[in-house]
Amino acid sequence: HPAMRAQAAAQGIPFDATIQANLVGTYYLMQAAVAAGVQTVVMAGSNCALGHGFRISDTPFPVRFLPIDETHSTYPEDSYSFTKRAGEDLLASYSRAYGIRTYVTRIAGVFPPERRAQYARDVQPVTAWSPWLWCWVGSEDVAAAHRLLMEQADDLPVHDVYFLNADDTLALEPSQEIVARFRPELLPLVTALPGHASFISADKLKHATGWRHQTSWRETL
Repeated sequence: HPAMRAQAAAQGIPFDATIQANLVGTYYLMQAAVAAGVQTVVMAGSNCALGHGFRISDTPFPVRFLPIDETHSTYPEDSYSFTKRAGEDLLASYSRAYGIRTYVTRIAGVFPPERRAQYARDVQPVTAWSPWLWCWVGSEDVAAAHRLLMEQADDLPVHDVYFLNADDTLALEPSQEIVARFRPELLPLVTALPGHASFISADKLKHATGWRHQTSWRETL
């Protein structure tokens, strides 16, 4: 995001660092996989591939339905989000070309145990809409999902992408209430947001692998 460029430049970070690391680096990774005869690659991506954060244009992310799933259109604007989305297509191209089984997880903000405990101590009521949609996932759940994808790759499509986030949000308030208070125009787009249900669905991953979200930040409230 342009707002972050001055700080990055002051730290000596090249303007193209994100492209080089996330996209060119992934290209090198996949070339090495081909050379080594690797049959399956599971890559940690990001839900930023949606383009819902780092909105350079300052225009709202165009929500088409809630909860969002993998069929929702993507609208990345910044280099980080773009590289995460482009990385998915890059892996798909290697599946087509070389038959390597490739899977990308669109991971939400990762919360290890200590971060969950700290968040539970500091959490405050929601006062405004967040473009990040209050999504999170436990670090243990991320590891479990990646292992399941590796173990079950032979039973999955040769390439696929999966949202990887907790079943609930980081908000104290019910999800439907948040929409009604801060984005009421989205209410007609809601199919089901019971309780604290996540605004992004991980059902595709669940159905494909049997993965289930196990961790919680609410247990220490």
